[in-house]
Amino acid sequence: MVLWYSLRVADGQIDAAILRYMRFLADFVDAREGGRIAEGDSEADVCLRVFGDEASDTRLDWLFRAFDIWTSADVSCWFATHFRDARVAAIETDPRLPLFDPGRNGANLFLACCKDYSPERHKHDRRWREVLTGTLPRSTNSPVTRALSAVLTCVSETEQAPSDAVGTFKVFDELSRRAEAEGVSVVWQQILQLYERILGWYADRRQYHRIGFLIAQAGVDGRDKMLREIASQAGIRRHSDFGQWLEREVRRRLNVARSDLSSLRYDTDHARIQRLLLLMNVETTAKNKHSEARYPFAAHHADSWELEHIHAQNAPELNTAKQWEAWVNVHEQAVLSLPDDEARDAVLQAIENWRKASETTAAVGDAFRDLAHEILTFLAGDDATRSEDQGHGLGNLALLSKVVNIGLGNSAFEAKRKKIIAYDHEGDFIPASTRHVFLKYYSDADALQPHFWSAKDRAAYLAEIETILSRYLKEETQP
Repeated sequence: MVLWYSLRVADGQIDAAILRYMRFLADFVDAREGGRIAEGDSEADVCLRVFGDEASDTRLDWLFRAFDIWTSADVSCWFATHFRDARVAAIETDPRLPLFDPGRNGANLFLACCKDYSPERHKHDRRWREVLTGTLPRSTNSPVTRALSAVLTCVSETEQAPSDAVGTFKVFDELSRRAEAEGVSVVWQQILQLYERILGWYADRRQYHRIGFLIAQAGVDGRDKMLREIASQAGIRRHSDFGQWLEREVRRRLNVARSDLSSLRYDTDHARIQRLLLLMNVETTAKNKHSEARYPFAAHHADSWELEHIHAQNAPELNTAKQWEAWVNVHEQAVLSLPDDEARDAVLQAIENWRKASETTAAVGDAFRDLAHEILTFLAGDDATRSEDQGHGLGNLALLSKVVNIGLGNSAFEAKRKKIIAYDHEGDFIPASTRHVFLKYYSDADALQPHFWSAKDRAAYLAEIETILSRYLKEETQP
């Protein structure tokens, strides 16, 4: 109790001060381990959840040390030694870290935590972190940390995002230098102005999706630069002009003409197709009339993304009996889901013959490839005669996360469709347009063959891409 009295916490408020500090520690654990802060929960509920009966000994030991560390220290002196109020002029050699908005308790962050801490003060974080999450490499794990770091990096105009201690030092060193040269209030207003601008971007769903796409397509190394360019353009343009600039910039970065759609190929246009299908998924979400529907860029940035053939091109290159059996088992289930007829029975018999042969000889590699070709030909339906070039076209490609893509392997459409539905049911992030593809959302209902991906399906998919992205596709006369 001596500690809390020494901080000038009123007698009747000591329990509340302890609980606020403990809530801060609980939120720290949540942010570090799960990237979330339970804003609406009470202090007691959060503390019991994090430090209650289910807490590990390691976590409880950390909690006790977080209290004990202050009992032998002069708290006010410690913070005064390491931090300073940036609003107060300091000599050039002052090594203390400046706090740009220390509040009424000055540089004593422990006292500020005990008296004022509340996660409700940060309730708007969720609005703008969705736009910026992933702007920095994932070495900074908390979404809020990445978003805040992106804002500070943008304002500081440093070339390198603060992905490590050196990068962080560069950002704050530049902010400190500018604060001393231009004035703390000037720099702080720039930070607040960008923060408020990002809130506006989130509120405007059209801007949210365009800006989110531009940042996502820039890649890890280019996202901070892209954000600075967007913020710069927003600062010099009127609202309507800024929206028009965003549309032009999306079109320029996409760099695809209407006539290109039918000629894009997996092997020669990989990067362009990835950008196009990312925008297709973003715009599919944006066109949802539900006012809260937003493409989850946080989930997108949490994984790497790949192009996936909707229907496999060729028999997979598998090398072990275990891999062969696993592939055959998956596709056997796909075959069994189709209507019973002679062709289906013939494929099932071929699978049974292969299994019997594999029990008596180890040389079943060639037999597996023959069986796989027969299965894929059957599951291709009326489209079995399509050319390899058609199979590599945009109409046979979808965007999937690397984790999901690995799970699908080189499978036929029906096998992938069943797995996609299972992944979606388990809560994995499947982008909207990709989900629509495997649910045959774009296909003509009168010609619907739910188990096959045909030439008509590819044509309908291409037509939908052209419709959804029409405003972003270059006309032939555009450079």
